[in-house]
Amino acid sequence: MSYLRLVVDRLRCHAQNHYQGARRIFRGAALGLTAALFFISCAFIRSDLRSATVANLQDYAALLRELDRHSEAAEMEARAAKLRQAFQNPYPTPVGFDPVATLNEYARLLEKQGNAVEAGEMEELAGEYHRANVMHFQRSAFQKSQAGKLLGDRLIVPGERIGRLELGDKLEEVVSLLGTGVSRGQGFQSGTTAHTWDPIGLWLIADDSTGVILWISVEGGPSASPNFWIELATREGLRLGSTEEEVLAVMGNPARTASDGVAKSLHFDQRGIRFTLPLRGPMAGKVAALRVVPPGTQP
Repeated sequence: MSYLRLVVDRLRCHAQNHYQGARRIFRGAALGLTAALFFISCAFIRSDLRSATVANLQDYAALLRELDRHSEAAEMEARAAKLRQAFQNPYPTPVGFDPVATLNEYARLLEKQGNAVEAGEMEELAGEYHRANVMHFQRSAFQKSQAGKLLGDRLIVPGERIGRLELGDKLEEVVSLLGTGVSRGQGFQSGTTAHTWDPIGLWLIADDSTGVILWISVEGGPSASPNFWIELATREGLRLGSTEEEVLAVMGNPARTASDGVAKSLHFDQRGIRFTLPLRGPMAGKVAALRVVPPGTQP
C-alpha cells in the first residue's frame, strides 16, 4: 500500500509540475504579448490579460485548497467566476474586489511557499493588468458618480470650458477626482499626451511638463453614458445630440470640415469649439462629440 501511495504521489507531483509549468508558459506569453502589442491592439491585450487573470485566480484557489484553507479557496473560486462573468458582460460591472490586489496577495503567498520566480511573474501580471486599464470596468460606476461634480453650471463656453473643466486647469485635479485615466499616447503635438476616461466619455490632452489641460472633449455613446454630458449646452443651446443643421444655424459655416469616412468634424477654431457627427448609425448627422480648444487653434 505504501509503495502504491508513493507512486500516486509521484504521479500527482509530476502532474502538478506539468500544470504549473504550463501556467508559467501561459503567463509568460501573456506578458510578452502585452509588451509587444499594447499599442497595436488594446482590445486584444485586454482579452489576453483577462484570461490570464481569471486563470491565476483559479490557481490561487487551488493552492489555498492544498493548504487546507478551504473557505478562502471557495471565496477565491467565487471571485474567479465573478470576474469571468464581468469580463463577458459588455457593460461595466463592479465585482466587489480589486483583482490587482488579489494577484499581489497571490504573489506574496507564492513567495512564502518558496516560489519566488512565480511570485515575480504574478506581480508583473498585476502591474500589466493595471497599466492596460483592464479594471476600468470596475471604476466606471465610481467615475460616473464622481463626474457629476464636473457638470458645474451645465454651460459649455467655446474656447474656455465644458462645465467645471477649464482649459488651463491641471490634469492632477481631474485625476484626484476621477482616478488615473488611460494614456492614449501623444496628443496633437509632441510634449503632450491624450488621457481618457472612457466610461464617462471624457478626453483630455495635457502638456507633459506642466500638466496643464490644453484640449477638452466629451462624447456620448453606448460605453460613455450617452445622457451624461447631454445636460451641458452652449448659451445658444448646442449640445450632444444637436443636428448638423442646428449647429450651422448657430455657428455659420465652419472654418474647416474634416472627414475620415466614419465621422465628420466641423471646426470653428476661431471660436474655440469643434463638433463631430457620425456619418452612419443611430447618431448619424447629430453631434456625438464636441471639443473645446483654445481660440485660434490651428488644425
